[in-house]
Amino acid sequence: GFAILTKDTAIFTLPLLILVAANRLRLESGWSLATVRALFKPVGGLVIGCGTAGVLTVLPFVVTGTFDDMFDALVVYTLDYVGVVSWPQRLIFVGQMPPYLLLLAGPWAVLSSVAVFHLARSRDSGYSLLLIGWVIATVLGIVAAGRFYDHYYVAFLPVLALLVPVGLRAMRS
Repeated sequence: GFAILTKDTAIFTLPLLILVAANRLRLESGWSLATVRALFKPVGGLVIGCGTAGVLTVLPFVVTGTFDDMFDALVVYTLDYVGVVSWPQRLIFVGQMPPYLLLLAGPWAVLSSVAVFHLARSRDSGYSLLLIGWVIATVLGIVAAGRFYDHYYVAFLPVLALLVPVGLRAMRS
């Protein structure tokens, strides 16, 4: 919740986690009314947790009377910041991401790519959905920001750390 408030590239993570929770319940018991009702517990926990983090982050600004300044910094500035780069230019940057990541992360990028292809064919859809979805959410977050500065690619490090062993295992088998 705090990451979403302070870093616009994290905005796609919450829908991913909701999708993973829904998929896990679907795999366990199929789609039914009971499954949909059961989905409210993990999704509600995510939303309440993020909402609590949001409230705790915003509360000091409300108490000190600086909510308008915080809103300008978090919302108005962010919308101005991401609106500068046109969508065609963003698509060009997306095309440049794979070679750039290869130069930046070298073997980790290659092993992660192998892992993504392996997971896409895997039958373990819960684990695959989480990791592949995490990569997609990270790419979407960077594209939505409209800026492709080097430090934005740091968001890939946690998922690369999980994908590299999967890629090594896939190459071995």
